[in-house]
Amino acid sequence: MFRAYTLPPVLFTFGEGSGIHKMPGLLEFGPYQKAATIGSPRFGFVFPSEYRDQANRLYLALKNGIGYFRGVENTFRFPLAREHVSDFSGLTAQPCP
Repeated sequence: MFRAYTLPPVLFTFGEGSGIHKMPGLLEFGPYQKAATIGSPRFGFVFPSEYRDQANRLYLALKNGIGYFRGVENTFRFPLAREHVSDFSGLTAQPCP
């Protein structure tokens, strides 16, 4: 004879609520409490000059989303605008020795 126990589901805490499902809870409640998102975060893009097109595609994917990712504004509840991004593009790609 075996005894079996069922553990209660894990309750995840999100920014403004809680739930047992990770991604739906993240999309519904956001990851941060509103007080933690006062002001906008800054992003730094560091890339070699010859990869500027890929850096722009990365920015657009973060801003607008790509595939199942709906973008940082919808997923993480903070705005991403051009003035929040600093680029460091004076680099060149060199092969590793």
